[in-house]
Amino acid sequence: MTSADRTFRAFLDVLGATLDEPDLSGADLAARLHLSRFHADRLVAAAAGEPPGALRRRILLERAAYRLATAAESVRVVDLAHEAGFDTHDGFTRAFTRAFGAPPSVWRRVPRSHLLPAPSKVHFQPPGSLRLPSDRRITAMDLVTRMTEHHVWLVGEMLERAGRLDADVLDRPVTLSVGRSARGTVSTRRSSTRRASRRRCSPTAA
Repeated sequence: MTSADRTFRAFLDVLGATLDEPDLSGADLAARLHLSRFHADRLVAAAAGEPPGALRRRILLERAAYRLATAAESVRVVDLAHEAGFDTHDGFTRAFTRAFGAPPSVWRRVPRSHLLPAPSKVHFQPPGSLRLPSDRRITAMDLVTRMTEHHVWLVGEMLERAGRLDADVLDRPVTLSVGRSARGTVSTRRSSTRRASRRRCSPTAA
């Protein structure tokens, strides 16, 4: 593993741990790697194919897009702008529109994938971590942790959405729409045939 690869791995660890600190500067991130800003930018860009600042902005925009698609309407766009490290609503709107092809308010109504093109193949992974390139070695404990995090997030989403429903909606029976399989179709036809046969053989039919 090269020096650039080691620095990139360390940068990803720092990036994942500081997603909720959007105001950190490039110098702050470099300091956590114990490198100068110049050397951190050069090594990370060499391994990732994109400067660390651009990579971090993209990850935060992906998170904002995911939040737009899943958060309640009470979560304002300006709040998501601050979470993504933007000082103003206008600045966030311009950056989001360049990245996703539509302003946040429009994209929120018809959301698509929150993933953006990424030379490094590193993306935001809901609920609050990073999706790393597939060539990175993952231990069994990493997998259990990710599955647990996803389960906790999914249950939280279900509870949050259920909390928006009225009591009468929650009390309704659950109905499932199940398509008819080929086997079910055959069974239905057999039942119809048997009923027709019984009608032909009954005294009333005669």
